[in-house]
Amino acid sequence: KNVLSTFFFLSSYLTYLYYINEEKRVRKRGFYVIALLLFLLALFTKVSAVVLPILLMLYDFCFLRKKWWNSLHDKMPFLLLSIIFSVITVWVYHSGQYLVDYHGGSFYFNTLAMGNVIIEYIIYLIAPFYLDNYYITPIPKSLFETQVMLSLAAILMLSFLAWISLRKSRIFFFWFGWFGITLLPMLNIVPIAILRADRYMYLPAIGFYYLISLGIAKICEIKPRLYYYTACFLSIVVIAGSYSFLTIGRSKIWKDTNTLWLDNLKKFPTNSRAFSGIGGYFFEQGELDKAITYFKNGLLVDPQNIPLLNSLSKAYRINKMYDKAEDLSLQAIQLDPNDSDSYNSLGAIYYDKGEMEKAEQYFTKAIRINPKNWSPHTNMGVIYFKKRLFDEAIQEFEK
Repeated sequence: KNVLSTFFFLSSYLTYLYYINEEKRVRKRGFYVIALLLFLLALFTKVSAVVLPILLMLYDFCFLRKKWWNSLHDKMPFLLLSIIFSVITVWVYHSGQYLVDYHGGSFYFNTLAMGNVIIEYIIYLIAPFYLDNYYITPIPKSLFETQVMLSLAAILMLSFLAWISLRKSRIFFFWFGWFGITLLPMLNIVPIAILRADRYMYLPAIGFYYLISLGIAKICEIKPRLYYYTACFLSIVVIAGSYSFLTIGRSKIWKDTNTLWLDNLKKFPTNSRAFSGIGGYFFEQGELDKAITYFKNGLLVDPQNIPLLNSLSKAYRINKMYDKAEDLSLQAIQLDPNDSDSYNSLGAIYYDKGEMEKAEQYFTKAIRINPKNWSPHTNMGVIYFKKRLFDEAIQEFEK
């Protein structure tokens, strides 16, 4: 959805540029309608596209020299769609209880963390040597921590450069604004589960790469012509070659789940999610002893990790170590009495032990807690099938 949303987002933006440069009235209206429809498709794909109207106004301000209020009239349909989709998204997340708390427990600490994240994004664009699929981002405890102060200083310096650009060509101002505006939905103003992810940079990175291209173009203005060709060639080879080499390296890491999470574990040795991922990989491969080892090591790092407890319980169950499996599932239920998977895991243990009444009791409890959880429905279907209650079994399988 990230790639598709980016496609529709950029298509809408480019169509808007055709709209503002078109002189014929009919074609101009056509471009406007197409831009609006493409924006709607971008919103349907991913709601983070809501920032497009602000970018359109930024373009008008920077390059058409329009005042903000003069740029509003043809942006109103775009703004209206943005508001509608934003309200619907917040309502859905709130009603479905998907909204998470601010990282660090408050908006203040969350904002300090995001200041660090913004500068990390910029550093990794310039030197993408430490990329990962899942980042562990520490939450600052104070404004006066060294990293926080350095990040704020860097943001202020870039803002000052943007202000200087505003008084001149406005090119840096525009692309700095592009970076910040397209990053806005991921800055945890409305809290989301993940502080930092490389996929959040698909759109913001365009501003950075434009500035690189502009830099190459300036280098290529060197005279005489021999130096011109040499400078262009070397610049392109160094930049494209470096990124190509790094891309090949990352592709090897993304070979499979095991290589991906092992690489993560080297960088973040206390990431319980990495232990879970590697354990899950070995579990799927049927290497239960290795899976159990990684699940147990993950629990040493995070003893109250419920998915890890359930994963280890499942591995023990398949190894017919029912007492250990039962203890882990009960521990998970004690930690969170409303976790559907824990009840389902416990029901599966009793099913394997032949205690069908207990199994049915816990599957039913799992379904009651989360009717959308397909696994306990499947398990109940198996129980009904064994009882030769075929209609009830079909109903459960269909759910």
